[in-house]
Amino acid sequence: MLYARALETPKKSVDVWYWQTREVGESVRGAAEALLNDTEKARQKRLQLPSAKDEFCLSRYMLRTCLSTYCDVAATEWRFKDNVYGKPEISYPSLSEPLAFNLSHTLHGIALAVSSIDEVGIDLEHTERRASILEIAERFYSTREYNEIGMLPRDDGRRRFFEYWTLRESYVKARGLGAALLFAHLAFHIDRGGHVCLAPNPALNDDVSGWHFQLMSPEKRHVMALALRAKGRQPIVTTRHFNP
Repeated sequence: MLYARALETPKKSVDVWYWQTREVGESVRGAAEALLNDTEKARQKRLQLPSAKDEFCLSRYMLRTCLSTYCDVAATEWRFKDNVYGKPEISYPSLSEPLAFNLSHTLHGIALAVSSIDEVGIDLEHTERRASILEIAERFYSTREYNEIGMLPRDDGRRRFFEYWTLRESYVKARGLGAALLFAHLAFHIDRGGHVCLAPNPALNDDVSGWHFQLMSPEKRHVMALALRAKGRQPIVTTRHFNP
């Protein structure tokens, strides 16, 4: 069965899909399991925690289903491969128009960025998970970021910690460099209007002025960040809620 093409490929822009998975029914979970190929089933089996297995399965279901809204390709037909740093990309089928994606999942939530621009990254984090935020911030964040988190009221500081974390993850994922690009080289600033900028650093080997960052909060417990190499233009970001 082919899915009818419903959306145009985002050109010089990005579609951000979000799925709140707290109350997903068994019928949807069954449909998600049925879409996994042998490679994905083997990868899921290697995961230890039941929650991780569930997140992986649902995220692949969302990825396959959403990609099929841009192309006349059955959800079962998509094949993916990882680059040398682990960034996933489409390996089959060969498409007439470029289509890039980036996927993130956390407790009760999945986020997907789809664009024709290859350098796109997204990260979603659950803000109520256990984390020693000041210890982590002291190790990976700039002095200014660390001090800012410590000066804010507890809940605000915790949220700012996850905003800086998702920004780091989204940028690293967009670059496709994985752990090779250390978080310690990154320093972000969020102004009162929510505008985000990344401080230049020769260690990044990158013109940071060409990046667009956007923070989103699809629900109270989730913080999401998008990174896109926009090269001076303001990209159009469209948020879509996934409804299986």
